[in-house]
Amino acid sequence: MPTKDWQELRTTGTPPVAVPLDAATYLTERKTLLHEQLTRVGQLLKDNALPDVRIDKNKVRITPLDAEIPEEVEELARRAYAKVRQIKITQLLI
Repeated sequence: MPTKDWQELRTTGTPPVAVPLDAATYLTERKTLLHEQLTRVGQLLKDNALPDVRIDKNKVRITPLDAEIPEEVEELARRAYAKVRQIKITQLLI
């Protein structure tokens, strides 16, 4: 940022950001938002309304994601690796 622009921002006290400039205000807003979101997630957990998430023996369990790589991509990767010359790691480092 050019020095002139920075000095102007410091003088006016209005930087072009959409957050409070006071740290205490910012942290209070973020804490409130975090509490609201955690409350919402907690309620969704109680209602068993989160997909692939459940409570089992007092622990939150999340179903692992399956790798969904199209066969065409795997074939392309095989062809690309086939074109790369095999070398030892020590040759690469020298």
